[in-house]
Amino acid sequence: MWRRRAELTLRSGTLKLYCTISLTLFVLMYPIFLWLTHYDRPYLVFDPVNVSVGESSPKLQAIVCPKASKYCFKIEDYVSRGLYKRRLKIDQNDDVVLSVVELLSKPEAFTRDNSRKWPVRKDNLVLSYSKIVVAQAFVTGTFISTTNFTNTNTYNSLMIGLGGSGISNFIGSLPHNHQMTIVDIEPAMAYIAEQWFGLVPSASQKVVIQDGVQFLAERSNWSAKFDFMIIDACLTVVKSDDLLCPHKSFLQESVIKDMRRLMSDTGTLVVNTLVIDTPQNVERMSIRRQQILDDFRKHFTNCYYAKGVVNQMLTCTLNLQLMMTDLYYHKTIEQLPQPYKRELDLREVKITL
Repeated sequence: MWRRRAELTLRSGTLKLYCTISLTLFVLMYPIFLWLTHYDRPYLVFDPVNVSVGESSPKLQAIVCPKASKYCFKIEDYVSRGLYKRRLKIDQNDDVVLSVVELLSKPEAFTRDNSRKWPVRKDNLVLSYSKIVVAQAFVTGTFISTTNFTNTNTYNSLMIGLGGSGISNFIGSLPHNHQMTIVDIEPAMAYIAEQWFGLVPSASQKVVIQDGVQFLAERSNWSAKFDFMIIDACLTVVKSDDLLCPHKSFLQESVIKDMRRLMSDTGTLVVNTLVIDTPQNVERMSIRRQQILDDFRKHFTNCYYAKGVVNQMLTCTLNLQLMMTDLYYHKTIEQLPQPYKRELDLREVKITL
């Protein structure tokens, strides 16, 4: 009996020692495992400790830092007017919001762990600038305004500047056959869009990690054309004395020519132009915007600005019969089917030529 007890005690001690060694190895090796699995990524992902107090306070979900940059991206869930949303920010300027999507909340408490599992709503647009971007394809006649999912039209769209993929997700939800190509120079943006903003890469929604200018140059002689082209490539460092959007490289004449070569005859080009207006630069920036408009008109013939509260969308088409005015713009939006009208109708939009 004593021998049996000794054997049981020995086995129990061996098991405890084995468990202790295993736990110690796990604690030591897990950080190394995480480092190895993330080593080949050109960005770092941090899961921050949530310090928000109260259910209605914002929930910081993640911080993503490109290794080659001095800034990081913040993903944050919050409540606005009774709706739960997710936004993408740059850590260096909390006032600049890159993207916002609505979350399909569930009947549970608004906590960091709960909201991070809530799906993203893809059939709506939250930011006013994104509404103005998409609206241009309808008012110029590139997109046919139908809610018929049996529509056989196929549209090829190009978007340079991924952001939180809100625009590309919305276009993909439209009742047509949409082929989307999304180009972004920053690999971290693709990770953020897929992980947090509902982007699902597929045969009809392709993500290309490449410099947008290089992408345009390499494909400028392709026979395949794009029906809807969006240039939403901006500076990540906010400056008050220059355009934030687009990046100046997209304003070179050779690049504008590449855009023209890649656009279909019935296509539409939209370039997001954004500047922080100040009393000191308002006149100079007005002259700058006019110069940009003139430069694009040399190649697209029919161009105008759709002006929102902050952003102005440079829109170009080859349709010489289109005479864009405030009246025509809002009348066209007013006549859209209700689902589109609800998302795209912004009364503050003004047309400038």
